[in-house]
Amino acid sequence: MIIFVTSDTHFFHDREFVWKKRGFENVEEMNEALVENWNRVVSEDDTVYHLGDVFLGVGNDYEKAGELLYRLHGQIHLITGNHDQESKLAYLEEHVPGVVSIERMEWIMWRKHTVILSHYPVITGGRTGNKLHSAVYCLYGHTHQTDPYRADIPLGLNVGVDCQTLTPVPLDDAMMELRQHCLDSGVFRSADASGLGEDAGGEDGETGWR
Repeated sequence: MIIFVTSDTHFFHDREFVWKKRGFENVEEMNEALVENWNRVVSEDDTVYHLGDVFLGVGNDYEKAGELLYRLHGQIHLITGNHDQESKLAYLEEHVPGVVSIERMEWIMWRKHTVILSHYPVITGGRTGNKLHSAVYCLYGHTHQTDPYRADIPLGLNVGVDCQTLTPVPLDDAMMELRQHCLDSGVFRSADASGLGEDAGGEDGETGWR
């Protein structure tokens, strides 16, 4: 089982500044590409944290969106975004079995690192002695940036589809990239206590979460 993260799919958002910016001729083409990309990397047994703004643009025809979301592989834990209204969430909870939880924000543990999963970028810290291992990190979406990093969010990585090749990213890959970025950009003094040693994971070094 692999854990993935993604955000801001904006299925059915029929505006040129969405689908055209992503390189498509229309919203239908975008929808199909997003589904194909998702199912190419995510299996039925995998877990996906979707950090909000799943779909919009269908009015009250949530069944149309539900039929598409039903095609997505994996167990989806939804972190709600600014376009995820209560009526949408109620529909997803009742009619899309792949959506197994809905939260406003979630804290998880990855190799003994604390990670905040949020639709919005969150400034985090908790750096005892400026050491990588003791930091609190943030994975987020919302901004639709094409560069996954922001100078004002030094411990954060944007996992939205617009800066992640329109595809969900394995959590392991996202966090390893973020930690390396923190080292390369001088956020930490050194790589000591980086959590890469034998005690980096849980039992047998696996990824754990809560």
